[in-house]
Amino acid sequence: MKAVTAVLTVLSGLLLGSCTTHEEGTALGAAASEPTGTSQVVPGETDPCGLLGQVQRDSLGVRDGESVDDVQLDDAALCRWRSQEFNGGTFRGGVLPNKYSLAQMRRSYESPRDFSVAGLPAVSGSIGGATGELSCWTFAEMPDGRLADASFWAGKADGMTHAVACGRATEALAMIVETMQSR
Repeated sequence: MKAVTAVLTVLSGLLLGSCTTHEEGTALGAAASEPTGTSQVVPGETDPCGLLGQVQRDSLGVRDGESVDDVQLDDAALCRWRSQEFNGGTFRGGVLPNKYSLAQMRRSYESPRDFSVAGLPAVSGSIGGATGELSCWTFAEMPDGRLADASFWAGKADGMTHAVACGRATEALAMIVETMQSR
């Protein structure tokens, strides 16, 4: 738990340097993910535990979510969903305000990888070190400029790689994006 708090503290320090918005008519992607200097902030999701419904949680094999109390990102709320299996892993997710950008995420993580989720630009990354092999962070840029966020932290190292962790995080991210697009 101390490692997670330390990572979030470092991440928040890296992220607080700028803001971003998505203006109508601009392409989504790397260029649209750079801060524009516009000060209109779209708030993050206030009920992140409501982002995964029962069917989605069952598909991931997790229990009901619980709010994360130690979020190190200003104006962000995250939810934690723990595996139904002992030592099965933990997901965290939410929708961050538009003052955070994919460009910031690319700079904040080791070996960032661009991809797409439901047609939206996305990036995944590792925190590096031994913990990096057991975890993955993923972010997708929503049309309003906010970032859907999902991470996966393995409960045990058996059979776990960064690629497997990213697959699990991406699965949760797609579900969060689906929920947001249905609203």
